[in-house]
Amino acid sequence: MTVTAKADERGRGASVPLYYSVYLVLRGKILEQAFEPDKPMPNEMELGAAYGVSRITIRRALDELAAEGLIRRKQGRGTFACPPNVATQVDGSLGSGLIENLIAMGLETQVEVLDFRLTVPPASIAHALNLDPGAKVQKVIRVRSHRGVPFSHLTTYVPEDIGRSYTRADLKEQPLLVLLERAGAAPHYAKQAISAELADPDVAGALGISVGEALLTITRVVFDEHERPLEYLRALYRPDRYVYRMSMSREQGTKAMYWSPKSDPVDEALEAERKNR
Repeated sequence: MTVTAKADERGRGASVPLYYSVYLVLRGKILEQAFEPDKPMPNEMELGAAYGVSRITIRRALDELAAEGLIRRKQGRGTFACPPNVATQVDGSLGSGLIENLIAMGLETQVEVLDFRLTVPPASIAHALNLDPGAKVQKVIRVRSHRGVPFSHLTTYVPEDIGRSYTRADLKEQPLLVLLERAGAAPHYAKQAISAELADPDVAGALGISVGEALLTITRVVFDEHERPLEYLRALYRPDRYVYRMSMSREQGTKAMYWSPKSDPVDEALEAERKNR
């Protein structure tokens, strides 16, 4: 496997440098526990040959991993991988109980509000929220942490009439979905898309990571039972601190079998309870 890069420094709009590309690949392998913790990793010469780079490049990548605590160097024995304890990860799930899962996660984590203001959103977000041109929203930027470690960077847009019902202090005490319900705008369902992107300097600083690190990206629009959009969310998650799980089942289609999201009994009970309110 050969790793290539063009630029000499990291930053917004710049290509990832060669040593940092190697660091990201090795970091991903460590987080996936591809290296046995009781056996030394390949040495610098072996890694250089495997990735088609110099020992100096490998050494810089390893220095980054050591600074992050993901490897441990033992004199005379080699370099050992130190993947983080999976118990420190926040577990998200996708199913019919999505709204309840999101509220539960909000109650079990800590939040810091970085920005809170009324503003006119970009046209694409206004369209997603079905707002007239020039209409304002309550824009909030938050960072959520678990056991003192930040794991998500959240930017939300809520129509002004709903957004004025809660304060900055409220957001530090309650999940946004609970505040929406308190305002009489009860979340009923959500549509979302999942992708990935690299951390820019602002997000990297807020999450305590390096510029250019890969993040899980979730874009979500929450609706009430009358199909009114209540919230537009753009969430960026550290993949080493957040896991998104989905249960799947095989279903018979018209032409072939296919995979379909599967609800568990808890999700189904929550959905039935919500419909009976």
